[in-house]
Amino acid sequence: MELDKCIQERRSVRKYNKKKVSWELISEIMESGEHAPCAGGIQNYYFIVVKSNKTKEAISRACSQLWMLDAPYFIVVCNDKNKMKKFYEQEGGHYAIQNCAVVAQTMLLKAHSLGLSSCWVGSYDDIQLQRILKLPDHVNVESILVFGYSDSKSKEPRRFPLDRMTYFEEFGNTKK
Repeated sequence: MELDKCIQERRSVRKYNKKKVSWELISEIMESGEHAPCAGGIQNYYFIVVKSNKTKEAISRACSQLWMLDAPYFIVVCNDKNKMKKFYEQEGGHYAIQNCAVVAQTMLLKAHSLGLSSCWVGSYDDIQLQRILKLPDHVNVESILVFGYSDSKSKEPRRFPLDRMTYFEEFGNTKK
């Protein structure tokens, strides 16, 4: 799939059908995440693949988003902030979050290019997820990516025109 088309057509999907997703596709998605850019070349992220109904239900409840249960796979993107802080001290926490965000977006685009639907879930109870996923104290969840086949066609969201969000040299300056 052409990159611009992939970027423009990808949607957050919250309704999935029962069609199975192959492990090969999930592996391809994670491999694309592995190749995402990261500050200092430090890969501070981990992926937890979730497909069991029991764990998916617990995670869905921790997110207060039961629609997630219909998707066959979740990939939880976790952040080992200590890896970045070791090299970048205080700024490391900032870079660690950025790395995880780039990884997540890369995987969402890869999924779309493979014909899969997805959704980025960023609202959840950190403490519950820490317990459910048995995360060590220095690792936290940054996002939960939900994958499957869409049960419906998503509408194109309304977007602000580029000129309403572009400034030059300083905030608020619209003159080139």
